[in-house]
Amino acid sequence: MAETTFPFLKKASELAHTEPLPDNVIEQLDAICKEAGEATPEGRMIGVLIGSVYTRLNNPD
Repeated sequence: MAETTFPFLKKASELAHTEPLPDNVIEQLDAICKEAGEATPEGRMIGVLIGSVYTRLNNPD
């Protein structure tokens, strides 16, 4: 159900969990967030995902 209700979140989640992460992963996730609508619940969930990817990139341990 989540795949049909939140298609942009699914796309962002798949990107965020690829190994290795693309060099421009934050920019790609931001673009998906803008497609979803930054102020929508789906956009906000993608924003949280962006924060976790950013933390993972800057705190490798």
